Amino acid sequence: MEVDASADRAERWARSRVQISGGCDHRRAGRLDDAITCFRRAHDLGVDSIRLHTSAHAWLARAYAQKGDWREVYLNAMFAMFAVIVTPLRNLRGQRPQGFTTT
Repeated sequence: MEVDASADRAERWARSRVQISGGCDHRRAGRLDDAITCFRRAHDLGVDSIRLHTSAHAWLARAYAQKGDWREVYLNAMFAMFAVIVTPLRNLRGQRPQGFTTT
C-alpha cells in the first residue's frame, strides 16, 4: 500500500513540474490565462510537496503581476510564504486539500 502511495505521489509531482514548465512557456509568450491555468494545475498536483506548492504560488503571483491583478499577486505571494509552514503540517495530519481544480 505504501509503495502505491509513493508511486502516486511521484507521478503527481512529475506532472506538476510539467505544468509549471508549460505555464512558464505560456507566460513568456504572453498567454497569461493559459499560464495561470497551468500554474493552478501544478498547485493541485503538487500541493503536498513544499517545493512544488510554494513554486506554484510564486509563479501564480508572477503571472498575475504581468496581468496587473494586484489582489491576486498579494494573495499568492502570501500563500507562497505560508505554504512553507502549512504544507508539512498538512502532510503530518494526512490532509490533501482539494485545490483549485479537479484535474
